[in-house]
Amino acid sequence: MGRHRARSQGISSFADDSSTIGEAYLTNNTITNSGTIIADNVGVAIRGEEGGYPSNTVFTHGNSVNNSGSMEVYNGSGIIVGEAGNPSGSYTWDNTIDNTGTILAGEDVAIGIYGDAEYNGSGSSGSNTLNLGAPGFIAGDIVLDEEANVDVTLTSGASHSVSWTFEDDFSGGAAGPRSVSISEDSQACL
Repeated sequence: MGRHRARSQGISSFADDSSTIGEAYLTNNTITNSGTIIADNVGVAIRGEEGGYPSNTVFTHGNSVNNSGSMEVYNGSGIIVGEAGNPSGSYTWDNTIDNTGTILAGEDVAIGIYGDAEYNGSGSSGSNTLNLGAPGFIAGDIVLDEEANVDVTLTSGASHSVSWTFEDDFSGGAAGPRSVSISEDSQACL
């Protein structure tokens, strides 16, 4: 991809909830950025929204975002998968974000995965994956919805020194278990 400039949105995949049952499905999308995205709102988004408002019920499944380029986002988020704060339900499973590029989101969300990995207490639960690798550079928060069941892999190359800081910001009590997968050439500071 070449250099892209966007005034309000970068690359987005939005579902239309105009169906009679008010459900939005976002499945099997692949978005790859190897160039430059400069946006005022969102760099890459896979979420259900209609006219700026969340869809009734959003299903985000089997999507993949790969960023090896750079994103500079003002007043918004770098990469978003799923829908945050949707009162009718946001269900997000089997999605993958791979980042070895640069995401500059300032004090906003650099990467966010939102939604419940289990639909309506059905017991059929999936997971989502976030792979962060060198020489990636992220300025901003990484927000992983605790219900999204996100597996995170951090990988650093032999010529890269990467320091990761982990912070839990849960108001609802204990944060729960955390596991970190570290490759042979990696270091993680916990």
